[in-house]
Amino acid sequence: MRHRRYDRLGCPVEACTEVIGGKWKGEILFILFSDGTKRHSELRKLIPDTTQRMLTTQLRELEEDGVIERKVYAQVPPKVEYSISKRGQALKPIIDARPELAEELCHYVSQMQEFLASFEQTALRPVAAQQHDLIWRVKSFFRLGDRAFGGGGV
Repeated sequence: MRHRRYDRLGCPVEACTEVIGGKWKGEILFILFSDGTKRHSELRKLIPDTTQRMLTTQLRELEEDGVIERKVYAQVPPKVEYSISKRGQALKPIIDARPELAEELCHYVSQMQEFLASFEQTALRPVAAQQHDLIWRVKSFFRLGDRAFGGGGV
């Protein structure tokens, strides 16, 4: 359910998340920022996993929020084009940062998976060796020196 009034702490974040937080909104905005004005049918072809209804709903919500503009041409058959509004231009840095953030997150997740896999392999070693190895791996994972753990060596 969409809010229309934000009166709590964190409301700017909540409002921004709600504006761009739909399942296909990020992809719609990325396409419109990258390729410019698009017709509904072009967006449908570029986002094949979405349904007609979902795409229409997401486009209407973006239009209601003033992020995109909808231009209807008076002709038969009707022609409708969508483009980023002046207000929507403010979202460009957020949309542009998403691929980089996703790549960093994937890298972090793979590092964590490697860390956990190597930790599982040490489960059969003596306890003292396991503790030493675990502390070393945590330090190296977070790139912290000995001083971060209170001085002395491991």
